[in-house]
Amino acid sequence: MNPLRTILVAVMLAGRLASAQDIPSLIERLKDKDGSEPAQTELLKAGAPALAPLREAAGKSDNGDFRRRATGVADRLETRQAAAGLVAAWGDRWYALFINSLKCGWVHLKAETRDGQIAFVDELFLQPTKDQSMTIKISLLCQPDEYLTPVKLSLESTGGENAGTLEAKVKEDRLIVTHSGETKAQRIKSNTVVDMALLRLVTILPRTEEYPIALLEVVKPNLKENAAVKFDKEEMIDYKGEKVKARRFIVSDGESEDRFYWTGLAGTLYRVQAGAIEAVLSDEKKAKDLDTKD
Repeated sequence: MNPLRTILVAVMLAGRLASAQDIPSLIERLKDKDGSEPAQTELLKAGAPALAPLREAAGKSDNGDFRRRATGVADRLETRQAAAGLVAAWGDRWYALFINSLKCGWVHLKAETRDGQIAFVDELFLQPTKDQSMTIKISLLCQPDEYLTPVKLSLESTGGENAGTLEAKVKEDRLIVTHSGETKAQRIKSNTVVDMALLRLVTILPRTEEYPIALLEVVKPNLKENAAVKFDKEEMIDYKGEKVKARRFIVSDGESEDRFYWTGLAGTLYRVQAGAIEAVLSDEKKAKDLDTKD
């Protein structure tokens, strides 16, 4: 082997070993409020090897602040790992839309990989009355990380009050939006999640006590910086005439009504409820049949 290459490989391996050996001391530093942020950053860089030690340390500790920090880092690492298989698990799905239990539309959600990133291609059709309808098409490109961090998005809406197009991209922690020829930029947090990506993110989250996010809504543009996803309970729900086991997550932002998401143990999103609006997993034929209830 080339001597220079041998030295480089040795340095790389030494760095990895040092990183693994530092994990216990980094976890210990999480107990210090003042020094916890740098430790969290380093543990996230350490990646998968830090996950089991973090879970073990959190489970054994009586220090509530430490448990919260250690669990928060572990939740992020576990979600980041799961994000790698999201596209294969998700695929192509249809949902029937209801308002106050009356069928009024459908949602078509797709996921695919593009150049190492995740692309969501979504279409919503809403017909609250026979004489009123709207269609929204959304394309969203994300990083395969623990927040499905947005890279760029586009929205095209026909019908309704917000008809038009929107283009946006994230650059240097700023969201740059072009709408109706006007461009605006605003700074966003590093844990920003687009609402359409959140539909997928909840399917890969662990049983998190609190997963802080900044929720970016695109259908009715709004940014809620202090939202959180929480695992609520595991319960049996009705799906296609059968009982299935599902995890219920709650998303709260302190402003609007809470949202509820029911996910399967294999990463299936069965149902979403936001106020009077409900989306239920279906197939294309049943979702598009607006004359009968699913």
